[in-house]
Amino acid sequence: MLAEMQGAFRRALLQGEASDALARIAASDMPSNLRLAVYRNNALGSLAAVLAAAYPALERLLSADNFRVLARSYVAAHPPRRPHLSSYGAELPAFLPVFHHTASYHFLPDLARLEWARNESLFAAEAPVLTGRSLEGVPPERLSGLKLPWHPATRLIESPYAIERLWHAEELGRGVAAGAQTVLVTRSAEGAILQRLASPGDVALLRAFAAGSDLTAAADAALAAEPEIDLQTALADHLARATFTLPQDLA
Repeated sequence: MLAEMQGAFRRALLQGEASDALARIAASDMPSNLRLAVYRNNALGSLAAVLAAAYPALERLLSADNFRVLARSYVAAHPPRRPHLSSYGAELPAFLPVFHHTASYHFLPDLARLEWARNESLFAAEAPVLTGRSLEGVPPERLSGLKLPWHPATRLIESPYAIERLWHAEELGRGVAAGAQTVLVTRSAEGAILQRLASPGDVALLRAFAAGSDLTAAADAALAAEPEIDLQTALADHLARATFTLPQDLA
């Protein structure tokens, strides 16, 4: 009985299917449909605010009013399934191509993937960070064989569109999405979300480490993809950005 009632109100609040819920509301001075509408507006407004917090660039580029329309349609199609609002909104990138107001903006799903990567990075699990100090005193022959696993907060978003430029853009101007970009997202030791463009060699380096390659093989992959890459600078930047977690053989 309780589960049926909860289901009826859930459908009414999130999907607009109000008939079952209205039949269960006790009579009062305010009509049942108006009382339900108040709760529905509050619920949708709260979820729209959660989505806006996760996708601020998307909200800015679409405008707050248009984003609110998108959010309400998304909530109806993808109501929350878990009691953790930090995980709500993961399906929005896949929703954008099928939502009629955004379907023609082919670059928006990749922008949304970048924004969700930032959200995932923020709430990713803690793990020991590999720093420059961690490598002090490691012999060169051992250093070359190290495998550097990604930190749980590290994300790499590759796109045929200029998603990092879009993330900073104030409006959808002509050509703003032109050009492929790959963005590295990490979380600093202080908990700040960091992002920067990744070059072809840097992408190859990171992909090699993700596949389990050691430093020597990963460096070879990076140089093959980008012969002019400065590997020392690239690795120092990753150590500063907490890209990797501490390997078990250094723990």
